[in-house]
Amino acid sequence: MGIANVIPGLSGGTILVLTGAFEPLTEAVASVLKPHNEKRKSHLLLILEIVLGLMIGLTAFTFLIPWLSKFIYAQLVIFFLGIVLASSLLYYKKEIKNFKNIHWICFICGFLVCLAMVIFIHSTESINPTFSKHPSVGLLFALLGLGILAGAAMIFPGISGSLLLFLFGMYYKVWGYIKETIRQLLHFQFLWYMIVPCFLIGIGILIGIIASSWLSKWVLKKFRFPTLSLILGLILGGAMALIPVGNNLPTGITLTWNIWTILSTIMAFILGVLVIFLIQFFIAKKKANEREKNN
Repeated sequence: MGIANVIPGLSGGTILVLTGAFEPLTEAVASVLKPHNEKRKSHLLLILEIVLGLMIGLTAFTFLIPWLSKFIYAQLVIFFLGIVLASSLLYYKKEIKNFKNIHWICFICGFLVCLAMVIFIHSTESINPTFSKHPSVGLLFALLGLGILAGAAMIFPGISGSLLLFLFGMYYKVWGYIKETIRQLLHFQFLWYMIVPCFLIGIGILIGIIASSWLSKWVLKKFRFPTLSLILGLILGGAMALIPVGNNLPTGITLTWNIWTILSTIMAFILGVLVIFLIQFFIAKKKANEREKNN
């Protein structure tokens, strides 16, 4: 989940669905504070395990992704595109068996909403963001709001928080604040103009996770298949932002499409697809072994 939430286009919630952990986690988050909860200990343990893994993945890839973007941007985003399309296919096979008219309407609406964002919201973001020593109030509120969106997307399947940041031109900025704050803390430095924005992002993520857990549980219980159809549309529409052409390129990135670039991006796409299918293969193998033990 931690790795998925750094990658634009891949949703941590989708990983939860594919691994069968979505409903146990949303149940744990929604129920852990309820009085007379007999499963409180197991709920807390599950949340702790996932939060620790989430922090490890986020911390490692917050440093890795921006660094790789400087050298292999096209290959990197096409690799992500392979991950998104392969996870979408598995998502469809796992959750949506037969589309009906209402499902197609929800799917098309989700696809068009994200596609419109890709077309009309042009990111002018640099992969090397700058950080003001006097952040404006507007920026601080924006970071809080983006943190809420990112946190909600960590739980709700199909919506990538990093892709939303990417579309709004704040992907490298937000992860830059997190990366630089971690670096400062490791060196025992405490600069308020870095820590305060990062703190607001963290508070936003926490609010988003809690709100999304409650909302996901209610929406999927009441309107499961229309919601899943909408999610699939959002995934595929938003994935268009990963095609490295035109306005999808961050400021400072220029691409020369030669035979090496084309071949390497094709290989990166295939690798992204293989990653998802390998994950699904090992999950299926683990479940089969568990069934054999129970029998």
